[in-house]
This record gives sequence, C-alpha cells and structure tokens, in this order.
Amino acid sequence: MFFLRHGSALRRSGTVVLLTMLLLVCASIAASPKAFASPTLAWHAQYDHSNPAANAHLPAGQSPTFVQVWFTETIDPHFSTLKVYNPARQRVDLDDSRTSSDGYTLRISLRPHLPDATYTVVYSNISSEDGHHVQGAFSFVVGTGPLVANTDALLAQEQGGENNLNAWSVGLRWLNYLGMALLLGTVAFVLLVWRPASTSLRDHSDAAIGKTDVQIEFRALRLICGSIAVLFALTLAFGIYQAAFASESAPWNIISNGALGNVLFQSRFGIIWWLRLALILPAGGTALLCWRALFRHARRPRRLYSLLLILSIAMMGTTSLDAHAAAQADAWLLLPFDLIHLVSTGFWIGGVCCFVVLVPAGLRLLAPEKTARSRLLAALLPRFSRIAILCVTLLVITGTIQASFMLGSWANLVESGYGRTLIVKLVLFALILVPGALHLLRIGPRMQAANASTPTHDQVDAQQEGTEAATTRRLQRIFKASITLEATLAVCLLLIVGVLTSMSPPPPVTATGTGNTDSRAPLTYQGKMADLRYSLVVNPGQVGENTFEMALKQSNGAPLTHVDAVSIRLTMLDMDMGTQELNLTPIAGQPGQYQGEDATLGMSGHWNMVILVSRPGFNDATSSIDFSLP
Repeated sequence: MFFLRHGSALRRSGTVVLLTMLLLVCASIAASPKAFASPTLAWHAQYDHSNPAANAHLPAGQSPTFVQVWFTETIDPHFSTLKVYNPARQRVDLDDSRTSSDGYTLRISLRPHLPDATYTVVYSNISSEDGHHVQGAFSFVVGTGPLVANTDALLAQEQGGENNLNAWSVGLRWLNYLGMALLLGTVAFVLLVWRPASTSLRDHSDAAIGKTDVQIEFRALRLICGSIAVLFALTLAFGIYQAAFASESAPWNIISNGALGNVLFQSRFGIIWWLRLALILPAGGTALLCWRALFRHARRPRRLYSLLLILSIAMMGTTSLDAHAAAQADAWLLLPFDLIHLVSTGFWIGGVCCFVVLVPAGLRLLAPEKTARSRLLAALLPRFSRIAILCVTLLVITGTIQASFMLGSWANLVESGYGRTLIVKLVLFALILVPGALHLLRIGPRMQAANASTPTHDQVDAQQEGTEAATTRRLQRIFKASITLEATLAVCLLLIVGVLTSMSPPPPVTATGTGNTDSRAPLTYQGKMADLRYSLVVNPGQVGENTFEMALKQSNGAPLTHVDAVSIRLTMLDMDMGTQELNLTPIAGQPGQYQGEDATLGMSGHWNMVILVSRPGFNDATSSIDFSLP
C-alpha cells in the first residue's frame, strides 16, 4: 500500500535520478573519453606494455640502453617516475625519467654496458585522467638467470604499492560515506517514512503524535545541515590530500610545487571535485530554505525536500565517478550499478541511524505509560522495513556484479588483500541483517498486534492496563538495543568500505603482468638476429603443451611479412632426446605475427631453443636461447 500511495512521487523521483545519473556519466566521458573507450581493463594508469617487456629474456651481452613503459592512461609528468635496480637493489639508471609527448609513456636511460643479470623496473605514476596513484614492478633478464619471483620487498622500499592505504585516506573516505548516508538517509526517512507514519496516526485522531512532528523535523534539519557541512569540509580536505599524495609532499607545499593546481585543474579528478562542490553548495542553500520555512512559517516543504533528495543522489554520483568502477572499460555498465549500490546504502544505513538519532526525540515527548510510543514505532517499522528489504536486495545484486568485475576470479577473493577485505565487509553485512530481521519478523508484528488488541481505559482495570503497558515498554527496550546494535555495525561497515576503496583491486592476469612476476609467468624473449628484431612469448612456459607467439620486425620497424619459413628448434640439454622443430604460421590480420602450438617441452630441466627465419634473398637469421623449465 505504501508504494501504491506514493508510486507517482517515487516514479518522478526515479526519472529525475536517472537523468541526473546520465548527465554525470556524460560529463565524465566528456572529461576523459579515453578512459571509457578503452577495450581493455584500465585500473587507473596501469602498466600496459614495456620495452624490454615484463619477464623478457634478452641475449647475453645485449643489455638495453633504456627502459620505456606504456600505461593505460595519460600520466602527470610532474609526479611519475621510473627506477631500475640490479639484484643488489642498487639503482642502475641515470635518474632522467621523463614522459613522452603523448603522455602515455615513461622512459629512463640506463648505465652503459650493464653486466648480464636480472633487473627490476619500479614504476610510480599519477594518472592525469583520474588523479589516482599506481605503483608496480616487473623484471627482465639479460643473459641467463631467474626472474624476480617477488617484488614486494622492493616495492616496500619504494613506499609500497598500496601506500594509498593509510589513516588519512581511510578516514576521509569513511566520513564521506557516513556523511552521504546520513544526508540521503535522513531526507528519505522524513519523506518516505516519518511523514506518512505521523500523518496516518493523526488521521486516526491520535493527537499525541502531532506535537512530535516539529521536533523531529527540526532535529532532521540539524542532521541534514551538519551532514552537508561535513561533506563540504571533506571535499576540501580530500582535494588537499590528493594533491599531497600525488606529489608525495607535505600539504603546506602543494601550492608552491604546483600539485594542487595540477590535480584540481588538469585531471578528471579535478573536474569531478568541482562538480561535487557545485552540488554541495545548492544542497546547503536548499537545507537553509527548509529551515526557514519550518522556523518562520511552520511549513514542511515537500518540494524542497525532494530537491535535497535529488542533490544527495547526484553527490553520490560524483563519488561513483571517482571510484574503481569508473576505471574499467565496462564503466558504462558498472557506474549505474555503483550508484545504485551507494544510494541503497544511504537509504538503508541512513534510515537505521535516523531511528537512533531522530526517533528517540519524538518518543520522549510521548507519555511512557500510554501506548502512543508503541503506536508510533508500529507505524514507522513496516514502512522502513519495505524500503530496507528493497535496498538490501539491490545491494546484494549490484555488489555481486561489481565484485565479479573487480576480482576476476574466486582465487583473488582469498589471495588478494582486496578480496580478504571484501570478505570482512560481507561478514559485517550479514551481521547487520540479524537485527534487521528481528525488527521485521518479531518486534514490528508484536507491536502492531499489541496495539490492535489494546482495549480502551473504560474496558479494563488499572492492573491490566499496566501489564499491557509493561509489555509494550519491553518491546521498545528490545527495539532500542537492537537498532543501536544495527547502527553501530553499519558505521563499522562503512569503515571497511573506506578501507576497501583505499585499496586497488587485484590487477587482471596478463601475459606481461602488471605487478609481481613469478616462475609460472609465460616466458618472454626479445633480441636481435641479423637485421631483424624479435619478440617471442612461450605460454604458459611450463612442462606440457605450449603456444609459441613470435613478432618479427625489420630494421626500420616495419613488420616482417615476406618469409619462407619461421621455425623453432628445441633441444633438451640434460639428456639426448634429439632436436624437434616447430613451424610457426602467420596470424591472420596481424602482420609480422607468427604462432604455433607444440608439446615438445615434456620434461623439466635445461633446454636450448634456436629461432630460425628464412627469407627470400637473405641468409637465414638465427638466435640461440638457453632456458630452464621448473
């Protein structure tokens, strides 16, 4: 009946919300079209490819003179660097890291004539698209030797890949989610729960309820204005934090070093930051108009509250535009889900907090020995429960969809820090449902039943009336304890969300990798033979059947397409098994790319691989590579 009675208002609000969300998404796409047009996953400005490639094995005595890394987004040249280390964790670069003219690459020169060894490249960048920091590492080998199996220690030396996970980041995000939930939840609670409930009781000649309206409205407006003030302060603080974090400098230096201007005026983060500020200011003005109408004219303007509701949802939209969902190729799909997730959280958790902060003020105005308190709770609980059930359903659906995109696999749920934090969030979410179920299934129905069966004073004696009043007071005490527990768990849940959004999701598993490498990574080899350059990937690089993919380029950089044959000869060095030859065939639509599959690598140990390229009018070009299979 609630949704039938208010269906038209909800439909109008839903239409406005959808239009607002569409405008926010369009604004973000206009600000950063590349972030939404990329056909691959883009976890902020992540590693895309490099020269030398991640996990590459270069021929002995052919150390590179530079390292160049391409990223998935443009990067801020002021706060992005490369560093290259030898096995002793000593830098072997010339400390001349620089960005390309297109903004997508970093390049650094190396010392000449580096000895054969394993080298690790550490990259650190700030995306000029969304202002986020990304740090990672990969290794390559000159000559023979193992890849670096774990780069965590080296990343820790460089302040760690998750250095955004700190008290400032978590605290700002937690307070932001809490402030948004209180703002949206309070407005929605007044519009969709409190006013309908109090009106229905007054319509049944329950005059005692009428005097609580003004007190609840004033208390709600204080909470709304306080939430807006907190969100305004948090927006300013987060702009300062982002600039300080991006430049790795103290907050008082961000103006002099240009970090604040770069972040706020030259990044998509800055565009979203200004949009959020532009929404907070009219929200504050609208709240003051509501206060003026109530204080001077004792009116409760519904249209102003509806406008506050729309502005609150739009503010949540700016948070979605700066979330992990906006950094994926499927942002057009995930952004609406993320916004629905945030709005559902605000309606639910904000409403729960209203029962703790607002409702007790109204109950205290009602005489405890009467049944007015239980009648009020009995009218409020069913209305809020319907909204809570809808919100929880949407949270489960949208949360599941987002988690599947963020994690990518079940293994990441337990093996990554992001996944384990998500498990903690899910446990807290399940715990919050317990008191919610108690309110829905036990306390609410019992209060309604007690009120429905309560006879008038003329029909019972004082002793029976006292017994019934004691029963309703006991239900009220149980409800107060359980709703306080639910609100406390909800605040803790938002804290975990602050931790989760300060972390980076596990990167997708690719042949080149974006973070740590291990012995199970595909084997990658690069080098020169005659006048040709080759790049060979053996995937998965383990005992058994493997795919060999070869890219060949001429001295001028053009793909090599005119060949008689491209083949690979494999010889087991630990025992006499003969030499097996694998012919690679051209890949359709990819000039200079050749591929073949074979199960010759059937034993762990030491192997020799000879690459042979036959061309008309040229001598055969060959390159010999020794490698090991675990």
